Amino acid sequence: FVPNMLTAIDPARESKRPAEYAAAVARHKEARRQAQQARATEAAAAAPDAGTSALLKSLNDVEDLLRLKNYEGAEARLAALKNEHREDPRVYFLLGQAASLSAQDAIDGELQERRLVAALGHFRQAVLFAASATDPAVVLRAHLASGRILAHLERKDEAAKEFDAVISKTTPADRIHQEALNEKRKLGGQE
Repeated sequence: FVPNMLTAIDPARESKRPAEYAAAVARHKEARRQAQQARATEAAAAAPDAGTSALLKSLNDVEDLLRLKNYEGAEARLAALKNEHREDPRVYFLLGQAASLSAQDAIDGELQERRLVAALGHFRQAVLFAASATDPAVVLRAHLASGRILAHLERKDEAAKEFDAVISKTTPADRIHQEALNEKRKLGGQE
């Protein structure tokens, strides 16, 4: 096979091949240049400004406080952030997380329920202020957390709606989709 292939090579024909494909190579180089330029433009547009960077750092600090179970400190920092960033869904989401986590540690049933209701309100605010196109993860996580709280409060129909919101906006391969399905199964709901 190899000797036949080698004898079939025409050096005169092969020397003309770069000229034949010069137009295709030029189109490819131009398309590649335009794609790199578009990526650079998108990266520049997506780069956070100083205010956003400060907010993200503050939110990371709050998440550290939540890991340390310093719920009062986290809620105080979030209240200050809420005053500065009234319509940022991430602030409301973390407020909901702080209230939900503090409810888990509450011994008094009435206090636990008040904290869960507060968390539910914060998660709903996060969904309200989040734009589905720009903050899809916040929206999905807020719906999932709301559904879990509603299930705990034995409001199963409302919980199922929250889980359905996650399921309808995700694909079966997504981890959050699977979590929502599992939570809905726990309710006794159908897929």
